[in-house]
Amino acid sequence: MTRADRSSAPRALLLVVLLLLASGCAVRLAYDNVDRLARWAVSDYVAMTEAQRSRFDAQVRELWDWHRRDHLPRYADFLEALPAALADGTDATEIEAIVNRVVDWALEIERASRPLAVDLLTSLSDAQVDALGRKLRESNERLARAEARQTLAQSQRTWQKDTASRFSRFSGRLTADQRAFLTRQSLRYQPDTVLWAAYRARWQADLLGLLAEREDRAAFAAAYAALSDRREAYQGEELTAVWASNRALAAEVSAWLINSLTPRQRDRFDGALLTLADDFRALAGGEADPDDELTEDLCGLVLQC
Repeated sequence: MTRADRSSAPRALLLVVLLLLASGCAVRLAYDNVDRLARWAVSDYVAMTEAQRSRFDAQVRELWDWHRRDHLPRYADFLEALPAALADGTDATEIEAIVNRVVDWALEIERASRPLAVDLLTSLSDAQVDALGRKLRESNERLARAEARQTLAQSQRTWQKDTASRFSRFSGRLTADQRAFLTRQSLRYQPDTVLWAAYRARWQADLLGLLAEREDRAAFAAAYAALSDRREAYQGEELTAVWASNRALAAEVSAWLINSLTPRQRDRFDGALLTLADDFRALAGGEADPDDELTEDLCGLVLQC
C-alpha cells in the first residue's frame, strides 16, 4: 500500500477517513471486537483452521492494542485542532495535507500488520492458496460488476449521493446550494472502480505467485514487504490519471463544502469532530472488555463506516 494507492480514491478524502471508525459506541465496538471483525473479513477469502484462527486473533489483538496506545492519542490531538484550523476557511491544498497526514498513519498500520499477514500467508495449505486465488478473482469481479453496468451519468450520481451522505454525517442536512454544487461537480467525476479491480488483480497475481515460495519464511517476508511497497507500479497510466483527477475533485469539493457551512452546520461539524476526538482519547486509555458481545446490528453499523 503506497500513499498514492491509499489516497487516490475519492473515498479516502477528509470526511471518509474520519468516519473509518464511526463515532460514539461504534469506536468502542470496533476496538473491543477487532479480532472478530478482522477474522470475519479474512474468512471471506480463507477458511482458517482452529490453530490459524487462534493465532490470528491473538496477533490482531496485539496489533490493535499497539494502535490504541500509539495512534489514538495522535488522532485525538489532530481532530481537536481541526475546528480552529478550518475556522478561517480552507482550500484544496490544506485538505490534501490533512488527507496525507491520515494516509501516513494508514501506512504505519499496514507496515505494522505485515508480520501478522506473513504469519497467516505462510501457514496456508495448498488447498487454502487455491481457494484464496479463486476468492480474490470473484471479489474483483463483484467489485467491478456494479460500475460496469452503470452509465457514466449513473456513476456520477452515485458519487454525488455518497459524497452528500458522508459530509452530512458531520454537517447535518445539506442546503439547497450545497446540493446543487455537488450536482454540478459530479460531472467531473470519472468512474474508477473497474480500473481499480483490474489493478488489484495484477497485484494479487504476483502475490499468488509469491505464495508458491512461502516455505522459506524469511525470503517470503522480504518479498512480501517489497511487493507491498510497490503497489503503485501496478496501477497503470489510466488509473493513475483517473485517481489524480478524482483526488483533486474530492479535495476541492471538501474545501468548498467546509467553507459553505452555515453557522448551525459549523456548530454541528465542529462538535462532531470534537466528540470523535473525545472518543479516541478515552479509548486510548481504556482496556477492551473480553466479555463484550457484538450484536449483528452493531456489527453492521461498524462495518458500514
